[in-house]
Amino acid sequence: MSLFNLARVVSATAGTGTLTLGAAVSGCLTFADAGVPDGAKVSYGISDGVNSEVGRGTYTSAGTTLSRDTVLASTNSGNKINCSGNEQVFITALAEDIIPIGRWISAFQTWTYASANSFTVTGDITDTLWVGEPVRWKQGGAYKYAHIISFSYSSPNTTVVIACGSDYSIANAAITDNDYGLNSNPVGFPAAFNLTAPTFTASGTAFANQPATSLWIMYIIDRLAYVRGLIINHAASNATGDFTATFAAGQLPPTYTYALGDAANYTTKKSGACWVTESNDVINMALYDGSALAGNSETYLITLIYLLG
Repeated sequence: MSLFNLARVVSATAGTGTLTLGAAVSGCLTFADAGVPDGAKVSYGISDGVNSEVGRGTYTSAGTTLSRDTVLASTNSGNKINCSGNEQVFITALAEDIIPIGRWISAFQTWTYASANSFTVTGDITDTLWVGEPVRWKQGGAYKYAHIISFSYSSPNTTVVIACGSDYSIANAAITDNDYGLNSNPVGFPAAFNLTAPTFTASGTAFANQPATSLWIMYIIDRLAYVRGLIINHAASNATGDFTATFAAGQLPPTYTYALGDAANYTTKKSGACWVTESNDVINMALYDGSALAGNSETYLITLIYLLG
């Protein structure tokens, strides 16, 4: 929730509805002069004689109004006060705005489905987001979790791209209970996201049998996304050469600056490299000395690091 200094005005609106904002109180600023953008969600206060109210509202520059969307406290038992038409309206920090580190804060935004790994928000909110930021939301059940990996504004919407492996996705349905995390590991956030095992191919003889074990996870710390895989080849894989691992679309970060990492054959004690190609869904693995990476019953460990943003 954005704060704006010295925004305090008079209002001649009577009743419990949307407030029409008037001139600035002496020594203060109008909402516009304080820099409040059209459509901003703000924490507001109303002072009207012996009656007071605080809550969340939406500022509209045309007509200069403030809606009273959610009342958080008031002298009317937590309900909207009946304004007299001689009240003062101001922006203020509320107790609900001061959230301890490690907690979630409500987005107070409408998120709209754009794809399985992206949503849109009306307006330009890019200055409030950061790469790697945790988010959570509901779509009729338990919370879903993800990291923000990129965002961009093209009027009239901000598009936010997320990554959450195979554990979660955004359904083409209403999004509710949407929150942002205040640090990289808020309460309840997964330590890592699972990836569905990929399909392997080899540069030499094809796999007669896919790996017996193929475990993959992804976790994100700030702007770095780590993808780690443990592979144990089938006793009769019969594959030769280097590996490629093709994942289901949308599991790996779809946007990034760089993606490089290490590939190690623990059985032969040889090391190599891995990298991403082909629409971001394929990880390639090869040994530095040019020898074949594949082998029956051999064990490999893959660590791929993405620089996001």
